[in-house]
Amino acid sequence: MEQMFVAPPETEEDCPVQISESAFRQGLTGSTERFDLAYRQVWLYAMRHYPSMPPELKRKDNLIAQSNRAKADERVVYEMAELAQCLGFHSDEIRDLVNQSPDRQIARAALLQAKKPGCFQYDARVFETLID
Repeated sequence: MEQMFVAPPETEEDCPVQISESAFRQGLTGSTERFDLAYRQVWLYAMRHYPSMPPELKRKDNLIAQSNRAKADERVVYEMAELAQCLGFHSDEIRDLVNQSPDRQIARAALLQAKKPGCFQYDARVFETLID
């Protein structure tokens, strides 16, 4: 994660510190402490929300019976990416997650699950307008 962290110049600067799920305060830190503080905040977010972010299965050819695994909550993943970006972490993956609206993803999934695939097909030209 150090490679993704964009440190401010070598001066003391306000650093956002999450004090509740939706509130921040600013704390004066040096650039060496800033990464450590940012990393810990992302780690704490992950620990608070880990039940909502199960890992995706890597192998599809595994024939062993497994429990029904839930998908990651798109909003939780989006908010974690947003927090990481706010704290100074930057990568293509973080940017892609922040640019995806969880509301649109949920609406898309609901539309696709509402109709049986073999019995109904959306018009590709109209489908995106239904999501908005």
